[in-house]
Amino acid sequence: MDNRKNEIGSVWAAVLSIVPDETLEKNAPWELFSGEDWGRLLKNQPRFAKYCRWDLLSGWAWGFLLAEQPQFAEHCKWEKLSCQDWTRLLQEQPQFAHQCIKFALKIEIKSQTI
Repeated sequence: MDNRKNEIGSVWAAVLSIVPDETLEKNAPWELFSGEDWGRLLKNQPRFAKYCRWDLLSGWAWGFLLAEQPQFAEHCKWEKLSCQDWTRLLQEQPQFAHQCIKFALKIEIKSQTI
């Protein structure tokens, strides 16, 4: 059943990213959207951010989203981004380099204290 719910959320996110209709918006099963669904939807339709469960976004979804919609950075859990996610994001949005450096320094400090 979980796969079916995931598929339903993904289909709704895909439709809303193309057809941001008010009736569809009112009936959307927002709770079924995965982090990847949110990343794809908000990349194309940032107006749906008020429904987003930011904690669901993976590092990949954050990199994907922020590359096109940097205004959502205040919600980002930077520690979720992998090296690959950072590389992709910084190619599009180099202003986030300070976040990458801060995160890298935290890792370095932790590894020195172990």
